Amino acid sequence: MFLKSWKEIVGGSFGIFWIILLDLSVVPQSILGTNEVFSSLLSTWPNNTQSIWTVFLTGVTTIVGGLTGSGVCIPFAESSVGIREGGRTGFTAVVTGICFLLSTIVMSLFQSIPLGATAPPLFVAGALMLKVVLLFLFSSQYISQENFQEVEHIEWRNERQVLPAIMTLCVVPFTNSLMSGFVLGLAVLVIEFLLQLIENQRVFYNVIFQEETLSQERQSEIESGLGN
Repeated sequence: MFLKSWKEIVGGSFGIFWIILLDLSVVPQSILGTNEVFSSLLSTWPNNTQSIWTVFLTGVTTIVGGLTGSGVCIPFAESSVGIREGGRTGFTAVVTGICFLLSTIVMSLFQSIPLGATAPPLFVAGALMLKVVLLFLFSSQYISQENFQEVEHIEWRNERQVLPAIMTLCVVPFTNSLMSGFVLGLAVLVIEFLLQLIENQRVFYNVIFQEETLSQERQSEIESGLGN
């Protein structure tokens, strides 16, 4: 309804802009998340050449997806779950695709399930995520456990990372969307960066102003001393 009203006003330009904005927000996060997972498995971060090929193939598949009328094709971190569990070939993804294909048979049954019925599992998932965070923060004995190795990457003493992380963990179960949580967390991080930049500029100009004031006072004292 919101995009429809804007379509009548600006000819759909706002709707196209919103789609592009979401696409540009989701794709880099998916690429970075996938690289992060694989780097933890390989104990090394992909080099620049591999990262460039990832972005290039993402752009090509996005163009092909637009020409064929399908969705945007992007790498997603969920593919690495099979590799982490022992699947070292592409057969894991093939099995996943077959399961998705079989699920279309009962798709009408899934669509009949009201959205309210999915709320309890989402709240449980969100509570488990927050439980991991709280245990990591207040129980140092759990830090070495494998279940907390992903939370360990968050610098909880860094305020610029804590707020986006908490916002992401809280928004995901309430919006029923991982991407909504990621986008909001990224937006909060950008806002924090801009506010910090403004604060640094304010402090910088205050220091410059104080130095100029002190220099003027010293110059006045020198001139008054010479006059006497």
